[in-house]
Amino acid sequence: MIDKNSITPMYIQIVKYFELQIYKEIICENQVLPSIRETSEKLEVSVITSKKAYEELIKKGIITSIPRRGYIVKKGSQNYIRRIKKKELTNLMNDIESELLMYDIKLSEILNK
Repeated sequence: MIDKNSITPMYIQIVKYFELQIYKEIICENQVLPSIRETSEKLEVSVITSKKAYEELIKKGIITSIPRRGYIVKKGSQNYIRRIKKKELTNLMNDIESELLMYDIKLSEILNK
């Protein structure tokens, strides 16, 4: 789940993990996430790394922190994640298309390895 050798920062990997869990409804709206400490122990990362991931999820509007209750998945998060991912993938595809045109490479050359 967490690849410590990846160039993607560990906290981003945790964010992506929770986004996918929420999108697939493995973790549902209004459900309490594991505590930061539990996440750290389960994923074998520092508490600081887990805290940074939770802060990023809050910043994205996917979860909220409720005192004495924990971190809760916000209503509408699944649809929000889908919109974000669709936009990210659209931007990525546009970048790929630009690179292909720039270097005169056909998509079929890449897809037909």
